[in-house]
Amino acid sequence: MKKINIRWKHVFFLFTFLVIFKISYSTYRFVYFGEYSLREFWDPIVNINDAYIKQYKLDKKNVAPVFLKHQIKVGGVYYDLLGVQSYDKFFPYTWIITNVHFDGNDSLPDRVYIVMDGAGNEFYLPCSYADQLVYKEKIDPVVSEFLRKKCKIPKF
Repeated sequence: MKKINIRWKHVFFLFTFLVIFKISYSTYRFVYFGEYSLREFWDPIVNINDAYIKQYKLDKKNVAPVFLKHQIKVGGVYYDLLGVQSYDKFFPYTWIITNVHFDGNDSLPDRVYIVMDGAGNEFYLPCSYADQLVYKEKIDPVVSEFLRKKCKIPKF
């Protein structure tokens, strides 16, 4: 009988250790590599988004693309923002950081910093605006490819 109890104590100890390890490791990943690690980017974008939403609700105009140069400063580096029209009437803007992309990997063209409120994951950006922006401003090559892939040709 005692051997069975000793085994169960070992199994319980091992199980408890694994659960604690998993929780600790998940918390570590979230804080240092997950969304929480990017809070220096997201907090200013949320404030900018709130200001533009208030303006949109006051004016009731269509959302035009807006480029905000040197809008966010993180670690001594300035980042530019592009606000484009989303298809959500409650959250009219989608925000894209244009001069940097995730993890320095140029082979992943969808790895851009983007904030989309609301339910959809689509946005409207005229291709002519995207082309002019890439020509005039210093846009990261991965972000440039992403914008060209996602832009729309207006229908007349």
